[in-house]
Amino acid sequence: NRALDHRLRLALPTGIPGGRYFANEVFSFVERDCGWGEPERANYVEFPGCERAMSGIVGKRDAAGCGLAFLAAGGLHECAAPDTADGALLVTLLRCFNTTVGTNGEPAGELQGCWSFDYGLLPLEPTTGYGELQRLQDCLAAGVRTTFVRAGNAPAGSTSLLALEGDGDLCFSTAKRPEDGGDELILRLYHAGDGEANGALALPGNVERAQYVNLAEQPLAEAAFAGNRIPLRVGPWKIVTLRVRLAKERG
Repeated sequence: NRALDHRLRLALPTGIPGGRYFANEVFSFVERDCGWGEPERANYVEFPGCERAMSGIVGKRDAAGCGLAFLAAGGLHECAAPDTADGALLVTLLRCFNTTVGTNGEPAGELQGCWSFDYGLLPLEPTTGYGELQRLQDCLAAGVRTTFVRAGNAPAGSTSLLALEGDGDLCFSTAKRPEDGGDELILRLYHAGDGEANGALALPGNVERAQYVNLAEQPLAEAAFAGNRIPLRVGPWKIVTLRVRLAKERG
């Protein structure tokens, strides 16, 4: 990029004029009307336009549920869906400005130099759910990881530190240590869909205790478990956070 004071956008003609489009936000997906902002706000000093926030996924479906989705590995957070004949989705790749409101100037904001963007395009079927889109974006962001082992020393099977099983729109979000320094695990997931989702968390060892906690990691209730599995029943668009203690191995 050698140009100053400009915006670079990727245009994706979907062939689906009018209607609504969707985008992901934190722990959710939202659906919005296509078009250039709200007519009742046309006389505002700063007209809202059609640009809206996203967390890297934006897409559009036709009446049959088919369509196209854009998935970014990261770093892209503005989209738009003007009501055009070709049903285009617009994704902002670069916003290059020297001065933003309330500052004395930001030369680095011109974003000069070479830039690369990792993203994917997914044709949508009626059965493609939001959970599948979110997992695909997570995989795109994580990339492919490889390792080398000596011939004959490869493990017999695959193992996983954590597995989320169940309905397609259950999405895993976080695995970390508690903020209070405890030796348990904080596990967070959410349901990106309507209705109720059933599933289970499978851990690498037997569970000694499991609690539901809020986002501040304060206890809410005890959670059921059996062996290394925690059964889940999650309501529509609900966030679930668990504090889990694994049983120590006896050797």
